[in-house]
Amino acid sequence: MTATTAPEVDIVVRPATTADASALAEIERRSPMVSGDVRVTVDRGDDYFASARLMEASDVVMAEVDGEPAAVHCAAFHHLRLAGEVVRVCYVHHLRVAEQHQGKGLFGRLKEFAVPRYPGDLAGSYAWVASGNSRSRGLAPDITPWDVDVVRRQFDARASAGPAFGRPATVADADHIVDLINSSHAREHFFLPYTVESLTARLDRAPDLYSWDDLWLTDGAVLGVWPAGRSIQVITETPDTTTVNRDAVVLDYGVASGAEDDLLRLTRAWCSRAADEGLDSLATFSSPPSPNWSVGADLPHDARHFDLIATRIDEPSDLAGSGVHVDPIYY
Repeated sequence: MTATTAPEVDIVVRPATTADASALAEIERRSPMVSGDVRVTVDRGDDYFASARLMEASDVVMAEVDGEPAAVHCAAFHHLRLAGEVVRVCYVHHLRVAEQHQGKGLFGRLKEFAVPRYPGDLAGSYAWVASGNSRSRGLAPDITPWDVDVVRRQFDARASAGPAFGRPATVADADHIVDLINSSHAREHFFLPYTVESLTARLDRAPDLYSWDDLWLTDGAVLGVWPAGRSIQVITETPDTTTVNRDAVVLDYGVASGAEDDLLRLTRAWCSRAADEGLDSLATFSSPPSPNWSVGADLPHDARHFDLIATRIDEPSDLAGSGVHVDPIYY
């Protein structure tokens, strides 16, 4: 019997540019996230780089196989606070290898190219991985997830809708917003306290996506939402059903003690706006120590659990009592 070998393929790895947006979106459409018998596909439409425009800094590299776009690796670089210390980290996201090109070593080739491009002052890296996503976990099988339950709740926009409440923020509200957000998240790891300057920079990076009038507030609460579903849709397939969902995503929130009802009413008011825009849900992240853990828990919603996978970032000893803050821009 004559042994056969797999045909050689020509693999090119290079930085991606905005001209590659359509190709990158197609890679993501062809590489769903698989958890058990559930397949989740993200379709970023015509604005693949939308979330990147909201980030402090990011780097996107792609791989081509025989001239065909085949894989993408994205990294974002931002500051956070861990165990009282401010550090700069790398967040790995949107890692996708098209199904027909898996098993060709593309993940390793992407890392070889991408990592030398990273800033030199990074303390480590992390990623959010859907619990049960064995394919993504297989890329880092030796890393133990942190012992924290992080849940992404998707409130049914139409079923959770409520009357108008609060008012849109203006630049004049910056001090009030900063105080509400900082006091709410002070004990959570990964939360870097805001300043008026950092809040302003966050809202000015891509004002067509997220800006002052997307934050609604009262004296006791603030809720800031990016209507991401205007361009992004998520397709979930099970053996019995296929659903298409367009989200609005809570990026910022804060609530004073005793004002939890204000945050709930703002949540329901934003659900109403999302429904009016044809969006299906309002998504927010939470964990048991988070100030929004019980807010809206009784509203109609779906919940997905996520693991935190970190490299060179040690799990804090007080994690169970403090929790982890999720900035959905880095998700």
